[in-house]
Amino acid sequence: MMSSRLALTIGCLLLIASCLHAQPTPVNLNNPTNATPGSLGLSWSQNQDPNFARYELRRSTTPGVTLGSTLAATIPNQGMTAFTDTGLTPMTTYYYKVFVFNQMQQSAGSNEVQGTTLGGGGGGPTPVALNAPTNVGQTQLDLSWSQNQDPNFARYELHRSTTPGVTLGSTLVATIPNQGMTTFTDTGLAAGTTYYYRVFVFNQMQQSAGSDEVQGTTLGGGGGGPTAVTLNNPTNVTETTADLSWTQNQDPDFARYEVRRATAPGVTLASALAGTITQQTTVTHSDTGLTPGTTYYYKVFVVNTVDQSTGSNEVSAKTAGTAPPSLEATNVTDAAVTLVWTETGQADFGKYEIHKSLTQGFTPGPGTLVGQVAQPVNTVFRLQPLQPDTDYYFRLLVYDTAQQVVEQSDEA
Repeated sequence: MMSSRLALTIGCLLLIASCLHAQPTPVNLNNPTNATPGSLGLSWSQNQDPNFARYELRRSTTPGVTLGSTLAATIPNQGMTAFTDTGLTPMTTYYYKVFVFNQMQQSAGSNEVQGTTLGGGGGGPTPVALNAPTNVGQTQLDLSWSQNQDPNFARYELHRSTTPGVTLGSTLVATIPNQGMTTFTDTGLAAGTTYYYRVFVFNQMQQSAGSDEVQGTTLGGGGGGPTAVTLNNPTNVTETTADLSWTQNQDPDFARYEVRRATAPGVTLASALAGTITQQTTVTHSDTGLTPGTTYYYKVFVVNTVDQSTGSNEVSAKTAGTAPPSLEATNVTDAAVTLVWTETGQADFGKYEIHKSLTQGFTPGPGTLVGQVAQPVNTVFRLQPLQPDTDYYFRLLVYDTAQQVVEQSDEA
């Protein structure tokens, strides 16, 4: 009987010791809420370990929070699973983890989350400066503004009115989610009419801030700016050329056509000059010397004898990529193979993907992906382990920066 009690006592002690030495159970940290210019609200699931000692909330302004990061709070109450982090910098992204400690000073970290404080001055976005309209024609004018730099940017909204005092209730001309896009051509306007404009910046909390108000007056019909032409979509697009054509301008004071291009939307008279054509009946132009695998945007501006101009609609075309890489399997052993290929000539290279299959003539997909290469100059990939006495087939895919497949090798 005594030995049975002793065995039971030893078993209980071992169980208690095992519990005391167990690693803490990590908690799940939720995304920050209630963001202000100087604070963020944090909350997490409750730890239920019997040997719980404390929570430590750590933060950093860069990804990868560790126990060496800034200590935001120490919380010894196991049931307290929320904390408001204050004294933060406006418009700054913070990264957080909650570390659970047990009584043996062992710790376990939560998942990492991030949150961005709002801009100063009440939490609204930083307004932009709207420039006076340019390239004014009878039915259109160009707008441009300074770029908003807020980390929680959501979109620009361009609003207009025919009377002073533009608000969010005025006509919505354009919604632009691209923070770097700071130009827009407003078309379909009435000749000889004054328009008023403002650009409103929205953040991710749907707060907005309006720019200064500017005005522009379109040219009068029948005696103002040139009549705009209609630009057709480019044709005969190769690696380095694209053919353009447009409708003929019939104005008696015609001076020239100016073909302008850019590698981003929003072509203006300040964009690269692709061609100047002084013959009114010549309505074609072949643009040469382009970069393979690149998207170009075009407008044709009609200029009259007093240097007034009117731009066409904007079109785009992507030049063809260079010849697809040549893929070769070398240094083949029973369990490995080295794949070598020629470097791509894609201007907007994103990555290489290597695919493997046991089936000849296979179609690459998620199930055949075996590797990725991020640098265009890295053209060697060692694949192992492989099964001996097995036939494998390989393909190389080239992606652009938009994560679209632009080239595919032959099968090796």
